[in-house]
Amino acid sequence: MLLKNKRVVIIYKDSQDAKVETQNVQDILGRKGIESITIDPSLLKQCETEATCEKNRFSEVDCVIVLGGDGTLLSASRVFSKLNIPVLGVNIGGLGFLTSVSKTDITQILNDIVENRIDIEPRTMLICKITKNNETIEYNALNDVVIHKGGALARIIDLKLYIDGEELTTFRADGLIISTPTGSTAYNLSAGGPIVTPSLNTFILTPICPFTLTNRPLIVHDESTIKIELVTRSYEVVTLTIDGQVGVDFSKEDNVILSKSVYKTLLIRPKDYSFYKVLKRKLGWGGGTYNSEDKRKCKGETKG
Repeated sequence: MLLKNKRVVIIYKDSQDAKVETQNVQDILGRKGIESITIDPSLLKQCETEATCEKNRFSEVDCVIVLGGDGTLLSASRVFSKLNIPVLGVNIGGLGFLTSVSKTDITQILNDIVENRIDIEPRTMLICKITKNNETIEYNALNDVVIHKGGALARIIDLKLYIDGEELTTFRADGLIISTPTGSTAYNLSAGGPIVTPSLNTFILTPICPFTLTNRPLIVHDESTIKIELVTRSYEVVTLTIDGQVGVDFSKEDNVILSKSVYKTLLIRPKDYSFYKVLKRKLGWGGGTYNSEDKRKCKGETKG
C-alpha cells in the first residue's frame, strides 16, 4: 500500500491555477483522512545540499504531488529520489512530458492512489561529478547535463569525449547535451536528438549546433562512464547546467565524469498510462492535440 503513513507533500508552482488546484487536492485528501503538507518550491534547492533537511522533514512522507510543469517536477526529483519517495506530476499549463496527468483527472488519480490502483515507474538518473581545485561536487539529474558556451561572443567550444576511458572524438559545437531517456524529449529533442523510450538503458549525447557535420548524436549504454574535457581557449566562458536549473562554471582545469546514478526517480502513473499515448498527444501525432503553448515549448522558448 502506498499511503502507509497517510502523509503527502504537495509542491506547487507560483501561479494562481496551481494554488487553486492545491486547495482542491488538500480538500480531496482531507476527506479521505490523508494529511497533506505544502512546501515552498524554494525549499527544494536548500534540500538538494542538506541531507538532514531531507531526512528530518520528509521521513514519514508516502508520496509527493507536484502541481506545475516539468521544471517543478525536476526540482522535486533530485530531492525525493534520494529518499525513495514516489512523485506524481500534475500538469498545470505547458507541455508536460513528465507532469502528464491533466488537472481534470486530479480527482480520479487521487482516488486511485488511495485505493492503490497505480503503477510506480522508475526512471534512470545521471550523476555528474565535477572536480574543481581538488574538490569533487556531485549532482544528480533526471533529464540532462548540458555543457554550453556563455558570454556574449558567438564562439564555438571544443569538448573532448571519452567513453569508458577510450578517447572517441572532440565535439566542436555550441555545446553538448548528455541526456537520460527521460530527458530525450527535453533539450535533446530541440537540438535534433532522438526520442528514446524511457525504459531503455541508454544515455544520449547530442551536440548543439555542431561545426562539423560528422559530429552526430550518439547513444551509449547507461553503464558507460562518460568523461568530458574542455580543450577550447582558456578565456572562453563555459557553463555546465543540471536539468536546466543548477549552473556551474566549467574550465579547462576541471574534471567532469558522468555515469548512471544509484538513485532513481519513482513516478506515479495511472494504470492505463502509456508513454506513446503521451508522445502522440504532446507532439500532435496521429490526430493528437498540439496547441500553441506546446509548440513554443518544443522550440525551447519557454520552460515548464
